[in-house]
Amino acid sequence: MLEKLIVAVSAHTGAGKNVFIDVAKNLGYFCFDMGDVVRVIEPANRGIPKERMTKELESQLRTELRQKHGPAAIAMVASEYIKKQPARVIFVSDVVSEAEVNYFQAQFGKKFCIVAVLADYEVRVRRVTSRADRPRDRSYVDERDKWAQEVGLPQVLENADYAIENNCDSLAEFHGRARGLITKIFREKAA
Repeated sequence: MLEKLIVAVSAHTGAGKNVFIDVAKNLGYFCFDMGDVVRVIEPANRGIPKERMTKELESQLRTELRQKHGPAAIAMVASEYIKKQPARVIFVSDVVSEAEVNYFQAQFGKKFCIVAVLADYEVRVRRVTSRADRPRDRSYVDERDKWAQEVGLPQVLENADYAIENNCDSLAEFHGRARGLITKIFREKAA
């Protein structure tokens, strides 16, 4: 059986992580969002109907999992789900803590790598405040950055295997750079 290549994609709010993931999807790769552990997988495991799910219940499930299994709990559930997927290359969005990184590294070894999507603070604020589908204000970015600091995201980004800067004004430019990095990762890691 061929080993899976797991590419974790991490970033601060507004840096372009979801855009990077969309590029991977458009290239035909399987993508998994860590948030789906509490939005989809754990509710299904507990028999909670989709229509009952709220942000508060997601938060409660996340807290319960971490209290029961420790800070890598979300990665534990995600890892079991990922192992069952037939895809050979899987992009995982929202790996945010060293505990999660360590768990994935223990599970997948050298076939696990991290991409840090980086953007300047003001660029991120501009993006988040101008989102048509879910506009937020600067305080939202500050709150998310504070939370990210608490869980250890800066260390994850600093220790990433790959980094891509996204202060681009052009979405097409970032798409091209993301495709280039994905090709490089596949060439270096999937062989």
